[in-house]
Amino acid sequence: LDKYGADSLRYYLMNSPAVKADDLKFSDKGVDEVMKKIVLRLDNVVSFYELFKTDDLELTSKSENVLDKWILGRLTEVSKTVTESLENYELDRAARPFGDFVDDLSAWYLRRSRDRVKEGGDTGREAIGTLAYVLIEFSKILAPFMPFKSEDIYRRVGGKKESVHLENWVEVSHDAKEVIEDMKTTREIVTKALEKRASSGMKVRQPLQKLEVKDLKLADEYMEIIKEEVNVKEVENNESMMDDVVLDVRLSPALKEEGNAREVVRAVQDLRKKSGLSPEDSIEVQIVYPAEMEGVFSKYGDMIKETTKATEIKKVESLETEGVKVNDFEIKFVIEKR
Repeated sequence: LDKYGADSLRYYLMNSPAVKADDLKFSDKGVDEVMKKIVLRLDNVVSFYELFKTDDLELTSKSENVLDKWILGRLTEVSKTVTESLENYELDRAARPFGDFVDDLSAWYLRRSRDRVKEGGDTGREAIGTLAYVLIEFSKILAPFMPFKSEDIYRRVGGKKESVHLENWVEVSHDAKEVIEDMKTTREIVTKALEKRASSGMKVRQPLQKLEVKDLKLADEYMEIIKEEVNVKEVENNESMMDDVVLDVRLSPALKEEGNAREVVRAVQDLRKKSGLSPEDSIEVQIVYPAEMEGVFSKYGDMIKETTKATEIKKVESLETEGVKVNDFEIKFVIEKR
């Protein structure tokens, strides 16, 4: 209890054979897994929400964005499974969907929605409003299993009652079967393509020209997700292939330049993090780079500045600092908060 918390222990036991009076070999590792994969992940999602919420934010479940439709559909699936299982007194089956849902919410929905939220405007408000709605409704489903964490989520996201435990049982019905199936296909393609990248030794930050997929039947919005996740310029259907996916790993000079630019961004972002800067802090960058990288900064300088929140990237003759490897080249740079 002291180490992992009451919710982690409670959920672990409710998701075990013990609820059917069967033998259970108790494991600290199992409770630790619950804390890390559910409790801490949920806390990170709520912290992200708190970072971008506004006083006039409206909860919404009406978004037409495919990611919002998908997470609402997944919420409906979880609600139905948990409700049916509880009504049949199958506590272990009722507890089972939470881990996968939290993984979907954190590792796919939130990660894919970050840029939308940060973009602000109507798009950002729609995304954060959908996230708030999902968190409130999910806290109600979670309440019998993790009473303290559900209460924490409910209060932090702005539940209307004094406690989540005074709410009526959840009634969500967002029909998104087709969206869920298409998103499943999308994620499978992404997984296979990233495996091809890993086996070729090609970093994800390096843009590639083309991914070919066998028997590809997805709408444009899913194609855009595949492009961004795999970091390719084109996704094409090729029914004559033997493999499910084929990744073109040939690099043109233009692709190499863009890859180098993204490596520069990564290096600056790493130093920002080590320096303890917040995402809102602006910086000035002093940098030393070889002549071969001149094209990177002339072509992608604005992108690097915008992504790293740099007001200026200033080339200097020398710096007394350790160099950073950017593919075939070495750069030296320092950052200063503005």
